[in-house]
Amino acid sequence: MRVLTDPAATGAVTLAVPQDIQAEAYDWPVELLAERVWHVARPLPEPAALARRWR
Repeated sequence: MRVLTDPAATGAVTLAVPQDIQAEAYDWPVELLAERVWHVARPLPEPAALARRWR
């Protein structure tokens, strides 16, 4: 998840799911399906980098 949400590390992603996935049944733990809040760190750029960007 960190790679997918980090703009510096994001790349091409392929998620492949077999077509017969509805035929599979698993007993997943309840904690896996619990709602979660993800906090994504977004560090501020250095002032020098901002100055170079807007020249």
